[in-house]
Amino acid sequence: MPFKTILSGINEFHIGQRLSYNGALCTVRYRGEVEGTNGQWLGVEWDDPTKGKHDGSHDGKRYFDCLGKGPTAASFVRPSRRFDQPQDFWTALEGKYGSGRSLQTTTLQGTITISGKQIDEVGFDIIAEKQSAWSELEIVSLDGLRIDSLIPALWNPDGPLESQITRTNLRWKGLDLSNNLFESWDEVLSICSAMKELRCLKLNGNRFRELSSGPDYSYRSLPRLEELSLANVALEWDQVLALCNKQQFPVLQSLSLAFNPLGNPTNTSASFSVTSLILLDLTSCNIRNLQSLAFLAKLPHLATLILRSNPIANLSTKPQIVLPKISSLDLTATLLPSLPDLSPVTTTFPALRSLQIINTPLATSHPSSRLFAVARLPNITSLNHTGISPTERQDAELYYQNLITSLLVEAKTPEEERHILAEHPQWEYLCSKYGEPDSIAQKHQPKDDAPPAAYPAVSLGANLVTFIFYTRRPNLNADDEGTTVTVTEIRELPKLIDVYRLKSIVGPLFSIPPMSVRLIIETEVWDPVPTKQLGGLDWDFSDSEDESTDEDDEDVGSGGSSAGDEDGDLDSGDTEVDDAKNINAVGSPEEGSKASVVSEELRKEEGDQRKKKEKWVKREIEIPDSTRKVADWLEEKKEVRIRVERRGS
Repeated sequence: MPFKTILSGINEFHIGQRLSYNGALCTVRYRGEVEGTNGQWLGVEWDDPTKGKHDGSHDGKRYFDCLGKGPTAASFVRPSRRFDQPQDFWTALEGKYGSGRSLQTTTLQGTITISGKQIDEVGFDIIAEKQSAWSELEIVSLDGLRIDSLIPALWNPDGPLESQITRTNLRWKGLDLSNNLFESWDEVLSICSAMKELRCLKLNGNRFRELSSGPDYSYRSLPRLEELSLANVALEWDQVLALCNKQQFPVLQSLSLAFNPLGNPTNTSASFSVTSLILLDLTSCNIRNLQSLAFLAKLPHLATLILRSNPIANLSTKPQIVLPKISSLDLTATLLPSLPDLSPVTTTFPALRSLQIINTPLATSHPSSRLFAVARLPNITSLNHTGISPTERQDAELYYQNLITSLLVEAKTPEEERHILAEHPQWEYLCSKYGEPDSIAQKHQPKDDAPPAAYPAVSLGANLVTFIFYTRRPNLNADDEGTTVTVTEIRELPKLIDVYRLKSIVGPLFSIPPMSVRLIIETEVWDPVPTKQLGGLDWDFSDSEDESTDEDDEDVGSGGSSAGDEDGDLDSGDTEVDDAKNINAVGSPEEGSKASVVSEELRKEEGDQRKKKEKWVKREIEIPDSTRKVADWLEEKKEVRIRVERRGS
């Protein structure tokens, strides 16, 4: 449990001071009296916005503002309340990675003055003992250890101790200093600037009162730092642009500013001087539109932009902005309402290959959002972390083209057609790729030159067909895991509906994406299971390994040297007919009639025996993906039974 500290009076505290009460971090925003109470108070803003009781006001009077906008982010506490003792960087490092020997037991060497503070100077004998072990570390995490400074004696700009931190030879590549008590950016620089191998630095959850370089420290850089995380640091845009400069981070590639109250930048001419950025994370930064991010176009290498959980409802920009290098865009949990709102993506992000739209209104309210997103965005190769195969893209684009075709055919005026094409700008691309549908050409063709209709016009009632759709699913309520239950849906639909439109109707009925639907017509025709040729012999793979008997072999052999015998295929029906002819030739008409009855009975008996030996199944016809009419597969039926399956299952 951390040591508790108590200060003598309110003047011992300062605005912006970082404190920890029982592990809960906060920042001092006010000190003084509160009307209706006695004595002095500290007004603090908690890092956890749900921990407080108000927003900085009491009985209708505001005493301070919080950087966060939560209604319960603030509290008033007495200055006499004990808080957790802060610690310096080296003590925290010793406590987590050392052998337990405390730096507090070292002999004092004297005092130095830094930033107007008298600081005890500590010897380096213990540091020397530990530095070899610390140097072997590659990634160090000191998250949430109440660190507020580096031991200043290890960084005396004017004395021989200046190079001591360098001589510790820390070759760390990753350092996590998140959720600590730093107030000054200089304290972070004093810790990190001597780590010449540092690649990744995490400072999430800190609150910096001072972001500029102080007078006691020269402007230092992190020459190899590639990844910087400043999530939930309560930064605003002007602070971000001042902090993230090329002088401090010459090779920075990844920057996370998630959960900062950035909003839309007020200075639209501002720009990052860190032009090496490849990834920028702006998750939950209260950004409302892309127009305010036009300055990102000045980043020549920016390839990944994360905008998840922002209240973005529209991707349009006026004037049009172009972010030419972005190949991955994350719009998860934004407020994009409908599929047409994706249309600006192709012009704003011409190099886009990966898109995430999970948990957006357009994804949750539209059952075929993936299909239409794939069709509307011809250049993306991955949607919602799932690759797009060539087959999926072709199916989606043909389906989408057919949908636009139906709308254009039904349009009554040229104005309606122009409105449809404006909502579906991909039409021209789809027609150039797959050709213009015949129905569009026929619509615009003069009536005198129009070819005869493939499907004569008849009444709607004559076109209606009863479709019985069914699928089999596991019976979750049955004791036997192998049992299934049949789910049936019946719809009356026009037989001139096209295949893609039919799948868009059937898919939602069975919770299957339309382009994953398989439609299989079951006919009343029985077909034998075809045998497989293996080594020149017929193998029927029946349940019995040896179904033929000696009598069967003799019957086959007794057929003589007919052509059927030579092919190994004896037609017993022909033999029966010949027998019947012989009977009729020598007997009376009455006897011939009896012989015919006997022949029919023999034929039926022989047919039943053949079906017992062979496997028979009902003939099935799968309707392929197509823009053709379903009537092409129905054979003038008024009722059709169709089995529905998920493709790939």
